[in-house]
Amino acid sequence: MGEAESLPGEVPESLKLLFEEWLDELTEEARRALARNPRLSTEELARSLHLPPEGVKYILTRLEHR
Repeated sequence: MGEAESLPGEVPESLKLLFEEWLDELTEEARRALARNPRLSTEELARSLHLPPEGVKYILTRLEHR
């Protein structure tokens, strides 16, 4: 099940798809940042992506499953 599918039912489908695209873009951005500097800490990556560390941890989990 994709992330968009797990959003509440009252969220419009078009918004769910935009969220999924945004999350994919962030995940790819994180992958590129880590390819350039594999030693980036979660906090450094969070600052780079302008996300909270919890969000980066989720993105790192997504990267592990790709």
